[in-house]
Amino acid sequence: MVDGFVPRQAPCNATPARLTCNAGRARKACGGDTPRECRSAMPTPKSTLDHARLDRIVAEARRSAEQRDRGYREQALKMYPWICGRCAREFTRANLQELTVHHRNHDHDFNPPDGSNWELLCVYCHDNEHSRYEDYTGESAARAEDKVAAATGNPFAGLRGLLKGKDVMVGAIDVATEQVETPDEVARTIRAALKFVAADKLYPCTNCGMVPLAGAVALGKLQALAAGAGIVRAELAKAIVRR
Repeated sequence: MVDGFVPRQAPCNATPARLTCNAGRARKACGGDTPRECRSAMPTPKSTLDHARLDRIVAEARRSAEQRDRGYREQALKMYPWICGRCAREFTRANLQELTVHHRNHDHDFNPPDGSNWELLCVYCHDNEHSRYEDYTGESAARAEDKVAAATGNPFAGLRGLLKGKDVMVGAIDVATEQVETPDEVARTIRAALKFVAADKLYPCTNCGMVPLAGAVALGKLQALAAGAGIVRAELAKAIVRR
């Protein structure tokens, strides 16, 4: 060994691997290097993905979703006043993009023409609603949409069991219209709800806030609500006496 000279170490201390090229000759490779003959003979991996087709599929899916959202959003904006159903914040065309459509049953594909599954909420109340749903059920609304319920001819099958022991508020007054309900109409709604909810757990109310309504209309609706509840309360009292 010469002073100041360090001998060069072999490229690899590992035992050389034996590779066989197409010519059938055994060759030694060090450090993972593949002989040139073998490299040239090895097949080149080809991409099997058609990226253009995937891009078209994604674009079409996004376009369909946008059309669907635009469709029920436009209908809901024509049907309901531009007011958040939670915080009662009012909107104009200047900030209308902050008013969103919430699906009451968290199913975006269920869009009845009467708007019964829609509710206008501001972006903040909408996020809060979905957060509360996730906290209550332990799953996101998106996963809930993917669930498929058992097929049944009765849309209210199992409803009584789901509501057992729970306090239920029944919207017997429709605030989306200025037409004042009659006490008999309110009583009819309450009777229908009593098929699924115990009387001591049922609370008749309006189906949303009454801020958009004129004072006289709101007062008339509340009077009808009280009168209708009184009718049903009297009927229940008579039924108890008969027993």
